[in-house]
Amino acid sequence: MNELLEHKNWFQRNWKWSVPVVVLLFLFLALLATSKLGENIVGIAKVYSESEVCDGALRIAKQDETVLGLLGELCPLSSLAILEGAHRYSDNYDTLQITFDVNGTKHERKVRSKMDVVAHRNGEVWTYSEIKIRIKRPADLKQTIQIIGQAKQW
Repeated sequence: MNELLEHKNWFQRNWKWSVPVVVLLFLFLALLATSKLGENIVGIAKVYSESEVCDGALRIAKQDETVLGLLGELCPLSSLAILEGAHRYSDNYDTLQITFDVNGTKHERKVRSKMDVVAHRNGEVWTYSEIKIRIKRPADLKQTIQIIGQAKQW
């Protein structure tokens, strides 16, 4: 009656579910590393860590008379504005092209506008070669306000 019971280790007891989970996790990580999704996740994380680019462009745009006249005081960026926008880094991450939504306080009706920014990193400092605001709606306000630079294709 006083027998030794041999207990199985954790892997011997749980191998039926742990092996497929590890294989699926490995396949998911391999797929993530080889797809555009992985690059996008890295890019979004990098943009969030360098939010001073968006904040600096917003500060510059708040001083433009045309922007103040059409939109009023620009509201601070929401936490999802960068995520909902689009971004593109150069290969060595020293140039950033980003687009995000901006809102002003002037109109009671819904004004849909986006800010396009092209910034270049020189060490720790970002310089702007282009900042523009595109007002898309309503139709009577539709226009592009060029704050810095000229539109470039790159």
